[in-house]
Amino acid sequence: MKQFAVIGLGDFGMYLAGELADAGNQVIVIDQDKRKIEAIKDKVDHALVADVKDKTVFSEYLRPELDAVIVSIGRMEASILAVLYLKEMGIKHIAVKPVSDDHAMVLRALGADEIIDPDKEMAKRFALTLSKGNFVEHILLSPEYSISEVAISEKSIGKTLAELKLREKYKANVIAVKDVMQGNFDMLPGADYRMKVDNALVIMGKDEDITKLKEV
Repeated sequence: MKQFAVIGLGDFGMYLAGELADAGNQVIVIDQDKRKIEAIKDKVDHALVADVKDKTVFSEYLRPELDAVIVSIGRMEASILAVLYLKEMGIKHIAVKPVSDDHAMVLRALGADEIIDPDKEMAKRFALTLSKGNFVEHILLSPEYSISEVAISEKSIGKTLAELKLREKYKANVIAVKDVMQGNFDMLPGADYRMKVDNALVIMGKDEDITKLKEV
């Protein structure tokens, strides 16, 4: 069982804490709004009403053994102080949701391990889905690389992966073939895998290459 702390219960923090708890993890939440703490206290292990600008809150309620602490505070000063206190404690992984690009830059300089920007990530995924009608799902791995689930066209049915020449044309690596009706995956299919009507391809590569893949 993993242990997490979520600091700041805006919409993102509230949903995240609930999902982590539902997945069977131990979860501590901290927010200065008593109403938000009341709303989630029965779902998590510990729910604390506290001002995170008070350094003693961290030493009293958090431990370095936590698997990760997620900071989702809508106030830049409080968020920065929280990261400083967590770094001083030796927390293994600190993830932060910034309020602006400048805030994100400061957080990286302070040593935050992960910057969470769900609005940008969702916008990029949705834009790709709208722009490329055959993209079913798109997962960002980094600013340059992603994994995409791509529907196949009628002209590809019956062809082998070797015949599709996806790596040659788009530098795309097929890591799985999905049966969209059953939800099953054939992982790392061979070049002789022959496409069926209910198949979709799971492809990994650079965004700039994958976005050129207009139709399979």
